[in-house]
Amino acid sequence: MSCVESSLPIPIDAQCLSCRYCLVGLSEPRCPECGRIFDPSDHRTFLDSNRRNALIVLAGELWQRHRRRVIWTAVLAGAVLLSWVLFEWLEGSFSFLFWVPTAWLAFRRQWARAALAMICSPAIVLLLMQCREYAHGGSRYVRGPYNMIQSPQGSLKPDTRVRGFDPGCGTHSSNYWLRYWADRQAIPIMHFIMGPPPGAYRGPYPTLDESLTALESGAVLPKSQVESGHIIIGGKAFSVDSDQLDRWGYVIKVPDPAPVKAAVYHSGCVIVRVPRSLQPRCAAVYLFDAVTGQCFAVYWDEDVISP
Repeated sequence: MSCVESSLPIPIDAQCLSCRYCLVGLSEPRCPECGRIFDPSDHRTFLDSNRRNALIVLAGELWQRHRRRVIWTAVLAGAVLLSWVLFEWLEGSFSFLFWVPTAWLAFRRQWARAALAMICSPAIVLLLMQCREYAHGGSRYVRGPYNMIQSPQGSLKPDTRVRGFDPGCGTHSSNYWLRYWADRQAIPIMHFIMGPPPGAYRGPYPTLDESLTALESGAVLPKSQVESGHIIIGGKAFSVDSDQLDRWGYVIKVPDPAPVKAAVYHSGCVIVRVPRSLQPRCAAVYLFDAVTGQCFAVYWDEDVISP
């Protein structure tokens, strides 16, 4: 459609703001293409050469005024983006280079950008995320009903009362080392700030020697109580996680015929010793929260028999 003279007092090169349709030659102030209404007396409601030129000038002024800030921000954003690309690229095959963009900024003495890039880097972001999980009592740090203990490494830490982790099996991505670093570093930071995480067990925590001493005068448990998890010690009933009693860290060779024994330690901890093998002689000593019945620690009471 060619632009012809219009009865509307509008510039010869007027166009619609939405669809850039030529508005010259129209009988009403409405774009026939998209329906947008315009006011011929208000140059802000349509686009013409004067406004286009004004916008170009304004854009140039804004660029000159804020050029350094834009470049400063772009370099910072590029450094942060590159650090995350290196962290995630090819499942973390190059994650050990995530610090290079920040180091480059520091080498150029751009201290403010280097500091902000480090704060936004994978290391600090992951650390802050883990600190937040610690503060909320997440399962990463608080042992719950679905966190079985398969070895002493997975026991609750006596000093921090933070959940330990078993080595486990399987493979991890190449950047797992940084995630694991963030997991571990959050513990001393948050423990210094707030102590044990919310929901952590804070009752009595006997050592292995203290547990064995308590068991010397403990009760002998019949098989039915061990399998059900409903045990009776000194006439008092306790419910413990029976699935946990089936966990151990040794392959059974010759089962130990010694009985399963249980005792209560300072009213808040239930100790259960389950013999597991003879070669070497080994028993699992479980510590349960007397209130919740959840296991928070396991010891291996072992006596290696010389051939």
